[in-house]
Amino acid sequence: LGAILSSLAAAQDQHLADGARMSIVGSIWNLAMDETAGRRAALGAHVVPWLPSFLASCCGVVVARTCTALMHLSKAPENAILLRDKGGGALADGLPRLLGRLGNLEKQCHVFDFTHAMCAQDGEDEFKERLGLTLVKYLRSSDFFEALVDKDGQLMDSEDHLDRNTPIPAFYLLVQLSANCNVGIEIAQGIEKGEGLLGRGSALIRLLRPKAASPASGQARFHILGVVWNAAMARGGVLRKVMGEQLLPQLLELVKEGARNPNELDVLSRRRLSTALGLLAAEKSVSTSPHWVEAMDAICALASTEPSTEEGRPCEL
Repeated sequence: LGAILSSLAAAQDQHLADGARMSIVGSIWNLAMDETAGRRAALGAHVVPWLPSFLASCCGVVVARTCTALMHLSKAPENAILLRDKGGGALADGLPRLLGRLGNLEKQCHVFDFTHAMCAQDGEDEFKERLGLTLVKYLRSSDFFEALVDKDGQLMDSEDHLDRNTPIPAFYLLVQLSANCNVGIEIAQGIEKGEGLLGRGSALIRLLRPKAASPASGQARFHILGVVWNAAMARGGVLRKVMGEQLLPQLLELVKEGARNPNELDVLSRRRLSTALGLLAAEKSVSTSPHWVEAMDAICALASTEPSTEEGRPCEL
């Protein structure tokens, strides 16, 4: 397979080569679904170095199949590291074009999956920041999340009839990348004007509303609480004042609903919410807000079940 991919990468007749690429990448996709221990890593050692070049193919089918193949292959950490080392730089810079070309939520989330796998490996913080800054700018400029979240703050079914869990990789990749200070600052860009990804009324902030109507909406909200946590930590907390002004009332509404309905927030969501509020309260102008008084009973209930002990480190998956 490695020899075939090598020859296809150097082919002169691209139209003819794309026909072969469609078949060979489809075969790699199928082989990469084998869960037998060691199989993915062994396959990836031969094919992963060549697959990033296929993402630049003029044939949309080749690109889509390559994304799915990489999603399966990257489940082996060895392949995720190899992909990052061989094609990470080009992928980080070309991510907006790739996501735009795919135009299909399921395939875009395959990209988020293998990107997450690359970033989950130790080291290469420069790569993670480079990729994170590029991705966040794309997500903001394309209004990516606005098509996923309805006006009531619930994940919607897509036009492709995919279930509500399909976009979850986009959310857990965002919280993973937001652990980088510069990416956290980029995510919060425009918040002082009520604009951007964390602006009041944005899709991500609508997800923080109480009464998640589906497990998927609750899972997405869990990840956004992690993003808020990380943004509140970025560069020593420079955003806490404006974040408190914009987000505190809504976060406290979530606390109050959690007190009224114990099933509203799972244990991990309570922990993230408690930590995010603790970080925001470290800013004096936020800690003196009258909104705290209105929610005091609910805050005490939250603190009694989930004391915040993690303010000193970023939120990770």
